[in-house]
Amino acid sequence: MSDAELAIDVQDVVLKLGRFTLGPISLQAETGMVHALIGANGAGKTTLIDTMIGLAEPDSGDLRILGLRRGSDDVKIKARVGYVSPNQNFAPWGTIGRALDFISGFYPDWDDGRCQDLLNRFGLFKPAKISTLSFGARTKLSLVMALSRDADLLLLDEPTVGLDAQARHLLFSELLKIMERGDKTILISSHDLVDLERIADSVILIHKGRVKAQGRMDALTSRFVQIDTEGGDIVAPGWKRLSRTETRATWLVDRDMSRTNPLPNPADVKLISETPLALEDLFLALTQD
Repeated sequence: MSDAELAIDVQDVVLKLGRFTLGPISLQAETGMVHALIGANGAGKTTLIDTMIGLAEPDSGDLRILGLRRGSDDVKIKARVGYVSPNQNFAPWGTIGRALDFISGFYPDWDDGRCQDLLNRFGLFKPAKISTLSFGARTKLSLVMALSRDADLLLLDEPTVGLDAQARHLLFSELLKIMERGDKTILISSHDLVDLERIADSVILIHKGRVKAQGRMDALTSRFVQIDTEGGDIVAPGWKRLSRTETRATWLVDRDMSRTNPLPNPADVKLISETPLALEDLFLALTQD
């Protein structure tokens, strides 16, 4: 795959933060797609996104954003990337209007008309003091700042935190509009896996600082299946036991690793059921130790 087809290219990146180590981690995100970045709290999602946008520096490895090298091309990267995080602090600017005036000056692709439309639809007002905003309203302000631009890549770290159902619906509607052109890319990290399953084209699951699974949404959810059995244990590649009673067991089966059909030792084990997994169920199964 050429660099032009990749919005994000991470190769063997390692970042040590106290007792936590991100990586070695490698992943690729194609241009023109919505990529879901999922993982439990503390898995490294925010650290990874911070490394992409330049808020954290990797100890080793190579990271390219939109074909530009992180480190030497940071100014060019930030000019083309929109970023949303619940950790952003706009309080020093006093009011929403002052914050927008300051931020908009850095980006030639800023659209004042779109900004005002988003403010109206999110229920935000320029004279409002940032210090009085609720957590959800501060998230909305961060979204307005990112979506008022014509960014080639959106890095959205927990963009639905604090949002009510109406605001979440508005956000995902706007993201779908952005993707209609076909040349934009979105990486979105969220615990709302049901929403992500509806909007994302691909999934990157990280667990304890490493990539646990990645791939197209449909390919990944069809690759894994839950199987319930009766009888003895199964020891075979691609079979992970999730639970067991005295007579029955539940398994996560990786069809790419397991070449048996339907069971590796049918004389000892009876197949009870085979169930496809939604993204949330797959996430829980893959991250269960």
